[in-house]
Amino acid sequence: MKFDSLIIGGGLAGLVCGIRCAQAGLKTGIISRGESGLAFSSGTIDLMGTGQNRESLIDPFKGIEWMLLKNPEHPYGKVGLDNIHQAMSWFQTLSREIELPYAPIAEGKNQHRITALGALRPTYLSPASMVHMPIEGKQTGFHRVAVVNIEGFRDFQPELARHNLRCLAEFQGVEVVSATIKLPSEALGNRDPGTMRSVELSRQLDSDRAISILAEKLKAAIGHADLVLLPSVLSLSNGSERLAQLSELSGYKISELATLPPSLPGLRLSERLQQRFHRLGGLMMSGDKADKGIIEQGKVQSISTHGNNQMALIADHIILASGSFMSGGLVADRNRIRESIFGLDVNTDSDRPQWANQKFLNGKAHAFTGFGVVVDQYMRPRKDNETVENLYCIGSVLGHAQPVEEGSAGGIAISTGWAAAERIIQKAAIQQKTAVQKTSSQEEIHHVR
Repeated sequence: MKFDSLIIGGGLAGLVCGIRCAQAGLKTGIISRGESGLAFSSGTIDLMGTGQNRESLIDPFKGIEWMLLKNPEHPYGKVGLDNIHQAMSWFQTLSREIELPYAPIAEGKNQHRITALGALRPTYLSPASMVHMPIEGKQTGFHRVAVVNIEGFRDFQPELARHNLRCLAEFQGVEVVSATIKLPSEALGNRDPGTMRSVELSRQLDSDRAISILAEKLKAAIGHADLVLLPSVLSLSNGSERLAQLSELSGYKISELATLPPSLPGLRLSERLQQRFHRLGGLMMSGDKADKGIIEQGKVQSISTHGNNQMALIADHIILASGSFMSGGLVADRNRIRESIFGLDVNTDSDRPQWANQKFLNGKAHAFTGFGVVVDQYMRPRKDNETVENLYCIGSVLGHAQPVEEGSAGGIAISTGWAAAERIIQKAAIQQKTAVQKTSSQEEIHHVR
């Protein structure tokens, strides 16, 4: 099977790259082994959230500039600041097209998101289903906030969230209360909510009848509130719409909180992006895994997969978006770190004792979380110190970044995925123009003869 572009990995980076390539008319395929890291994410897009002194950054782009002065090999350094701006703008447009709009609190400004534990974390883009809170200033503008759970749902603890919010300077002077509401069994499909995770519970609540019952229960349990915080359990496919419906029926401003995995906001984004990729003509090879890539003469010649090892996949351009350790893109052997499909060069030559801090939870990033594939300015990797010409690496498989400490995972995925796609689109256009010119020349010679 032959593609113009073939992407290994169906997470945020792979989907962004695939959609952009498909938008340009390239025959594009994505090999995806299953749920990606989006199932574990908050559903927001972090660009650069934390500064050198662990402070929350107001301006993520300035933060990127400062960081690149010390770490020019960071993936953002390969993309460039102008391209990062363009990639984030493109993604916001795409989010509106898929009817799941993401936006900053103000152009070029970070915002705070509220976590399920009642903490504040800086992020750049968030969906309309989540409250946008400014980082500047120490006041939320709220007088009474209610943290609410559905009785029996075990993946959210409203009392803990309430306690932690009360301890924050931003919530001083704000009355924060918690409540647990009991829904009638018919609203839950006669199932026990204690046996359901967020995805199962969302299926039961994805109806007009269930939302109506929930609205009445909220009004009876809370009374007045400027903001109601609910775990994200309303709907997988129509979460924003159901939240807006609940807000209208109850009269409350409601914000959802991503719970323990699986995260509905992350799954929702993944589902909408996959749908857009399909509509653009892309081929999603779900449930399959790239086992091996053949590199000869400085290029990837073919890819074999676990589910179809009898037929090689061939493409003009290969994009590696296989993720880091959790996704299997990187593997830690006893004494070395390796990239799992092609055996690409990675950015570590240290001994194993230096891979992690002596104390695992000491608040500092470990060296291993910055390990990844070494790439050139076009995000092309090296194997045995030789550049692979038609292979591009994007997302968390890249080295020289600390996404968790920086608060940059989503931004790296989107910007590198978009930038690689743009590079491929440009090369494809040049190849097409060359082919047309060659055909025209041959026709002219034939005519002369």
